[in-house]
Parts: sequence; structure tokens; C-alpha cells
Amino acid sequence: MPASASTASSLLSFTALRQDFRFARRMLVKSPLFTTIVVLTLAIGIGLNTAVFAAVDAMLLRPLPGVRDASALMQIYRTSPGGQLYGSSSFLHYYDIRDRSKSVFSGVVVWSFQFANVTADGPPKTVAVQMVSGNYFNVLGVTPIKGRVFADDEDVGAGAHPIVVLGEGTWKTMFASDPNIVGRSIPVNGQAYTIVGVVPASFNGTLPMVHPAFWVPYSQVAQIKPGSSGDLQNRGNNYNNIIARLKPNVTPEQARERLHGIDRELLAEYPNEYKDRGSNLVRQADAGVHPMFRSAQVGLSAVVMIVVGILLIIACVNVANLFLARARDRAREMAIRLALGSQRGALIRQLLVESLLFALIAGVAGMIVAVWAIGI
Repeated sequence: MPASASTASSLLSFTALRQDFRFARRMLVKSPLFTTIVVLTLAIGIGLNTAVFAAVDAMLLRPLPGVRDASALMQIYRTSPGGQLYGSSSFLHYYDIRDRSKSVFSGVVVWSFQFANVTADGPPKTVAVQMVSGNYFNVLGVTPIKGRVFADDEDVGAGAHPIVVLGEGTWKTMFASDPNIVGRSIPVNGQAYTIVGVVPASFNGTLPMVHPAFWVPYSQVAQIKPGSSGDLQNRGNNYNNIIARLKPNVTPEQARERLHGIDRELLAEYPNEYKDRGSNLVRQADAGVHPMFRSAQVGLSAVVMIVVGILLIIACVNVANLFLARARDRAREMAIRLALGSQRGALIRQLLVESLLFALIAGVAGMIVAVWAIGI
């Protein structure tokens, strides 16, 4: 075929396709009730499925986002007699693990969630705050986009380091992306704190789906959690979470053996606090849900996914029935157009374009429903 003929054919095909889209748009506007029902039906099915999968993905499937080599991160739990219950740790227990496990871990961090009142560019707000050890960001491998993260020794000395690291989302929403944010002072629970850095939005802390507004070093525990001035020196205050990074070529089994050795050492030194207690190691990728509840959560998530999947199938069947009913009503129209000389292929193409336009609109609406549902 000559080049000029091929170009003319392409132009005719493009013109015909554009005309089909225009006709499909007129058909959508001509039947607003039909269009609304179809779009809403598909949007609800698509949106709820997307939202549920996003939640399951964040809690059960996705490794910790925004950190370096998440597969090497392990969560350390204390166990009760029999090793069936998994609990949190005291700050002194964190020190013991950190200082006695250097043969298997390249770094050990501790963290805990609290709520605090902060005043930014607007009225005071109550936000989630993550208290962390000074080495938290360095061990996890999180690089700031502005300023710096905490130094390893900035969790030492009660009240000695009134500093915060903001999340990128907090920096944008609460501080309007202030380019001079580093060094700025903000009141947290009535005390002035200096912002030293901002970490990227890809990192949202170490608990999936719970995103702290900012981080403070553990030296600020008495200010962030009033009445807890003695928590750093009390082995009975077990509300902290410990994460460790395996050294290269060290297996979880080897690390677990070292933890059991540390348990025996601590039992000999503190028999009252460590009687019938032990430690267990869980991959951080499996710790989005507490290990005691993970199997139940997996089962429940599977049931919910099946339910919303059935909902999507029902939505598709309903939409298919609506289109079949509409096709029956348009049968006379198609017969007349064929009698007037329309090509059967052109009519099929036009119907496919109408369906595609419906799918595009319903897909966009479904994403809006998903964003709304995920927010909830």
C-alpha cells in the first residue's frame, strides 16, 4: 500500500474513533440515570476492593517501606512462661539487648508511640509521636531530605535533647513546606523543641498504617509522657518495642540462640524480673500485626477479601444485566442503522468505545472511593 494511502487510512480510522467517543459521550449524557447507576455500582466494587487490599498489603504483605534492606530487620518480643505470649520491653532491657548482642546484630533500636499536643501554623493539635532511641534512623537506614536525623547519644540524659524530626507529610501539611524548617522552634506539650530534620514520605515509622507526625529521642520521655520520669530506670515498665538488624551472614536462628543466652544471663542477674520469661525473634515483615494475632488476622483478611471480591463480581453481573437490558432497548436502533448502510464492524466498535468510556469513568470514581475508604 502506498504511503499516502496508509496515511489517509490512519486519518480516517482516527476520525471514526473520535466520532465514536463523541457519540458515546452523548449517550452517557442522554441517559443520566443509567450512567449514574453503572458508574456508582462499579465504583463501589472497585473502591472497596482496592481499599481492603491496601490495608491487607500494608499489614501483612509489604515489607517495612522506606528503610534499607528491610529483610534483615527483626522484631524482638519478651515471652511469658511457655513462650506463648509476646510482650514489650523496658528501656533497660533494650540496653541489655543492644550491648550484649553485638555478635549477631549490627544495631538495635527501641521505639514507642505516644500522643502530644503541638502548635504549628494554626491551632494546637494532638498528634501521634514516636519516641525512639538515638540510633533509630541510622540503624533503619533512613536518610533525611532536609537537615539531619538523631545522633546515637541523643537518647541519653533525661530532658537533655528537646529536638524533633518531622515526617515529610507533617512538614507539608502543618508547616506549609517551610524551606527554613530546620532550626525552627515549635511548642510540644508546652515546651520548645527544635526541628533538626525532615525524613521522606516513603518512611512512615515502624508500625504499618500508624504514621507519626514526628519523632523525638527517648531522652524526652518525661516531657512527651508526663509522669513517666522514672520509666528509663524501671525494668517493670514494659511498653517499648525493640527492632534489631541482623549482621550480614547471620541467620535468624543464630540470633535467636544468642537471645536465649542473654535471657539466661539476665535471669542470673535479675531473677525476680526474668523468672519464667524469655525472648522471641520475629521478622519485621511479619510484625505489622502482633504475632499473637497474626494467624487470626490472616484468616480474617482472607474472609474480608473474599467478601469484597464477591461484591465486585455481583457489581459486574449487575452492570452486565443493565447493559443487556439497554442493548435490548437499542435493538431497533441498531436494525435501522444497519438498514441505512452502517457496517456491522463499525457498530461493534462504537459499542466497545461506549463500554471503554464507562470503564474509564467508573475506574476514576472507584479510585476516589478507594482513597476515601483507605482514609477511614
